[in-house]
Amino acid sequence: MLKMLRHDHLVNLIEVFRRRKRLYLVFEFMDHTILDELEKFPHGLDEMFVRKILWQVLKGIEFCHLHNIIHRDIKPENILISKSGIVKVCDFGFARTITPGPGEPYTDYVATRWYRAPELLVGDTKYGKAVDTWAVGCLVGEILCGDPLFPGDSDIDQLYHIIKCFGNLIPHHKEVFSKNPMFSGAKLPEVQKSQTLQMKFPKSSEDSKNFMEECLRLDPSHRPTCSQLLKKDFLQRDSFYAKFSQEIRAKIQRENQNGPLQKIQKAMDMVKHEEKKKKQKEREREQKEKENNFKVKRRNIDQDKLSILPQMDQASENMRTCSQAQDGIVTSDFLFGVVDVMPPINYTPMTQLNLPSKSDEKCLKRSPLDKVKQFSKLSDTPRKGQEKKTNSESKKSKSRETDRRDSLILPKMETPAENGRTREKISEKGSISSTSHMLPFDPSKYQDSSGTGTKGINLPSVI
Repeated sequence: MLKMLRHDHLVNLIEVFRRRKRLYLVFEFMDHTILDELEKFPHGLDEMFVRKILWQVLKGIEFCHLHNIIHRDIKPENILISKSGIVKVCDFGFARTITPGPGEPYTDYVATRWYRAPELLVGDTKYGKAVDTWAVGCLVGEILCGDPLFPGDSDIDQLYHIIKCFGNLIPHHKEVFSKNPMFSGAKLPEVQKSQTLQMKFPKSSEDSKNFMEECLRLDPSHRPTCSQLLKKDFLQRDSFYAKFSQEIRAKIQRENQNGPLQKIQKAMDMVKHEEKKKKQKEREREQKEKENNFKVKRRNIDQDKLSILPQMDQASENMRTCSQAQDGIVTSDFLFGVVDVMPPINYTPMTQLNLPSKSDEKCLKRSPLDKVKQFSKLSDTPRKGQEKKTNSESKKSKSRETDRRDSLILPKMETPAENGRTREKISEKGSISSTSHMLPFDPSKYQDSSGTGTKGINLPSVI
């Protein structure tokens, strides 16, 4: 709010900063206040001087009201005066923004009691800019006579002084007073002898009295605005408005050029400019560091990719070579390009076996019993385009197929059903004895080159 309120007759906020958890507000320096002037002149100030002070105060408050801000604490202590006579309003502790239109409630405990309007004294929470107008009227009366206009000791006593000067309150304020719990059991004071403004200011001009009466009307809706008060005869008489406005404007220009505020403002601007430059340089330096770091990371990534490519090529070549292996387990590590072929348990390479032929090598992959069953199924199934053979022909073909099959890897098998006798037991040199079907087998045929035995091969036994 203070940064927004920039006016020649409002105290200017220079800087705001925080130190050790405390907030500091730096304002422009002003020499003294109206209260200091009243202490020098306890019987009041000259009317011309009052007009000059009042004109500048109304200009400052008018600017606040145009921005929908009410001050709510106008009193002699808050009116500052410079050495050249420039007046500025200060202390915006009770100030707040208001919304246009009636109806919004505000706190009633504002302003100093002697300058508080009747609506605030009775506890009405629906008020507006008229409370500042009432305070201006009290301020003018105190400057003219040197004493407070309504020096009440309490809210009830303050209402007594107001009623004594202007008569009874309006009905709305009486109703608010009766409903206010703060005044429970209390009654509005009754005045037997009144004391009007004419009696309080016998030496003052009629224009000054009329001005105070306009500001101190009991009904807030009948009080004029600051813009209207500036047009009253008290400020328009003897062309005061036109002459003083030019005079005060020239004083403000001289003070702004040679005053300490202008020097401080220039120094602050230079400091802010230097800080802005430093921040800009820091941002540029951080941006360059980010770009350099990104380039380094990109270069490292490219180098890693180039170093991995040969390993990937070697790994793919190893996988291509190992994919041709028929037996074994292939394990690969693409990061290091290592490919291992792990042989199974009891594995003997095919090159170390003395196999008779490729057909025998194929037959070793299956047991002889499976081969017998497979050939028996093939023999029983008729081919396409041929009729079913007779029993005798089928028997002959079966015998021929059996002879052809046994000639591959096995000696001719003789069973008791064929020759009508049981084969005798044979010695352990490669033959097996049994009273059932027998499979003669020659181990030397399938020994490996080292002669250690048939390692890794499941040899047929008893069927």
